[in-house]
Amino acid sequence: MALDELRRRIEHDAKAEASRIDGETEAAAERIVEGARRESAEIKARVRESAEKEAELKRKDAKASLEDEVETMLSSARVEAIESQLAEFSESVKDRLSLREREIIKSAIAEFSKVARPEHSVVRISKKHADLVGKSTGKIEHDDIRGAVISSIDGKVTADATIDGLAETNSDAIRMSLARGLFG
Repeated sequence: MALDELRRRIEHDAKAEASRIDGETEAAAERIVEGARRESAEIKARVRESAEKEAELKRKDAKASLEDEVETMLSSARVEAIESQLAEFSESVKDRLSLREREIIKSAIAEFSKVARPEHSVVRISKKHADLVGKSTGKIEHDDIRGAVISSIDGKVTADATIDGLAETNSDAIRMSLARGLFG
C-alpha cells in the first residue's frame, strides 16, 4: 500500500502544482491583459488629443483664411465705392469747371506769361476760345479740348489748364476725401 499512497500523494502534489501554475498563469495573463487595456486607453487618449489639436488648427486656419477673404472683399468693395463716387464727383467737378472755362483759360495764359514769353509759346485750345489768346502768342493749335494746354516751343515748360487735367490733378485729394466721407 505504500506504493499506492505514494502514487496518490504524487498525483495530489502534481494536481496542486498544476492548479498553482494555472492560477499564476491566469494572474499573469490578467496582468498582461490589464496592462494592454491601460496602454490602449493611453494611446486612445493621445490619439484623441492629437486629433482634437489638429482639428482646432484646421478650424483656426479656415477661420483666418475666411477672415482674409472677407477683408479682401471689403477692401475691393471700398475701392469700388470710392472709384464710383470719384467718377460721379469728377464729372460734377468737370461740369462746374466748364462753367468757368473762359476764366480758367485767361488765368492760365496770364500765369504762363509770367514764366515764359508769349511769343515763344504754343497754345492748344478749342476754336470757340481762340479769342482769349493774345496776338503775341507764338503758335495756336486748335483742338477739341475743354480748356487749354500752353507750352513753350521747346516743350520744357507746360501748363495743363484743361478741365480734364485740372480734375485729374486733384483726383488723389478728392479720392482721400471720399474715402474719409464714406468709411470714416
